Amino acid sequence: SDSGSRNVSSLTDKLIQKFPNIFQLSSFVHTLNLLCNNLLKNQYIDKTLKDVSYLLDSFSKSSRLKSKFKDAQLEILDDISITPLASSKFLRAYYCLATLSEYESTMISLNSETTLRERQKELVEDDLFWKDIRDLVRMLEPLYTVIKLADSTILTPSDVFFYLTKISLNLSFSVKDKSSHCGSYLENDLYKPLYIIILKYLNDPIFQLCTILDCRYQVEFSNKTLSKIKKFLKSHLEKRGASRPLIERCLSNFELFTLNRKQNKNHPSVFWEHNFEYSTLSPFAFSLFNIVANSMSCCLLYTSDAAD
Repeated sequence: SDSGSRNVSSLTDKLIQKFPNIFQLSSFVHTLNLLCNNLLKNQYIDKTLKDVSYLLDSFSKSSRLKSKFKDAQLEILDDISITPLASSKFLRAYYCLATLSEYESTMISLNSETTLRERQKELVEDDLFWKDIRDLVRMLEPLYTVIKLADSTILTPSDVFFYLTKISLNLSFSVKDKSSHCGSYLENDLYKPLYIIILKYLNDPIFQLCTILDCRYQVEFSNKTLSKIKKFLKSHLEKRGASRPLIERCLSNFELFTLNRKQNKNHPSVFWEHNFEYSTLSPFAFSLFNIVANSMSCCLLYTSDAAD
């Protein structure tokens, strides 16, 4: 369970102590929902989305305006819902923003040919309105991509680390971008969820270890972080009851792999299943990439005979 209740937390701790093969991992989907919820509740984004909804509403209700847009092949949704509740609502909101941004020039051109209501005409002619939409699309695109990837049945912990790193950096840069008008209005609402992301995932040695062992992502870690990851690997192997010689061979494999990892680009599940150069590390690494990272609170880590 992902519940934060005292009883569930106590039970989880006891379970992990008794079964060291179980990793306690924070729910990825819940984190995404938290971030989306904070973003869409932001007053400035909410106002922009309402303006977008108001503008698109004219085209969804007017057959004449729809026909004008037919040549541009803009699909206007009949029911534009931007209620800020969960990631599914976020996808709809992002879709509205991205669609409008894509057809900005068409909308401006139509405005000169068609009589719109006064408020809608003001929006179309407002350069700042269009800039905010473009900035929001650029800012939120990584989050949109990650939410769609979360539907995959092969999402790995390294995927989570890489894309959440991208989201965190992208949003952090966006709120500090002096040329972004809307960025300054997001800082307070973004601080807490971004901090949670960094605390739960980007500083978690499990996710860091998975990212190192995934050669698709050439993420550079500092020597200090590498030492912390190596210490975590050693500690986990000890909890699993591995012998000292086995632990030493596994750590030696890990050090060798970190030196040579840029030479391989294969998917980690393929690489570690068929790799024999790092024979002691392979069973452990392969089991890590069997974890489906979509939604997780506790993951039972398979132990092969080779690592026992």
